[in-house]
Amino acid sequence: MPETPAQWSTPSLLSTGLFVLLLIGVQLFLSRAAFRAGGTPWARRHAAIAIGVAIATALAGGFVLRPDFFPATAAFMASLTLLTLAVATRPSMTRLGQATPMAGWVLVHVFRLPLELLLHHWKGSAVPVQMTWSGQNFDVLTGALALLVGAALLRRPSRPLAIGFHALGLLLLANVVRIALTSVPSPFTRFEDPLLLPFHVPYGWIVPFAVMTALFMHIVALRTLLAAEP
Repeated sequence: MPETPAQWSTPSLLSTGLFVLLLIGVQLFLSRAAFRAGGTPWARRHAAIAIGVAIATALAGGFVLRPDFFPATAAFMASLTLLTLAVATRPSMTRLGQATPMAGWVLVHVFRLPLELLLHHWKGSAVPVQMTWSGQNFDVLTGALALLVGAALLRRPSRPLAIGFHALGLLLLANVVRIALTSVPSPFTRFEDPLLLPFHVPYGWIVPFAVMTALFMHIVALRTLLAAEP
């Protein structure tokens, strides 16, 4: 088990529950999208993958990942990223993207608004300031824009507007990853206060079920939009 550094302070039970429910909500959206695309077999496949990733991440956070051993952290992050990209770029994922309206693939990113509110609430205890909008993380804009752009797309679908949203969302997500990579304890750390969230269960689920899931949904939506007739 990783030791708990002095900078870490476990969030309240209420905020932790909200955090977990938020991540579950996103997976329920994907499960619904999978069902629309391929019926029960696809929905079951998604459920099996989600449960498997949840267990693997919990075990890694509890027994493998340590703040003082960066190679394990780097290998874990690289594996999740490569897995996400491999699945999101499969030809069959275009079918997944087409099964849900473009407004749906935008509105689901509203989850990033309450997530950023939670991170801001945890600022200075479980989360260093640079990982919030008080520092360098501006992903809260993605959540706010998802609400506005999604509402506009419900009224009038617009391929360029949807593409623009997902492109901006990817840029803001890349910025989050940049801050995280330079905040976890490693030879590349640039900040005084380290990011310790990924080393604790269930908070480490933010990596596969928030960051990687957002990446997956952006890629699926963009590939679907770019492949569609103008």
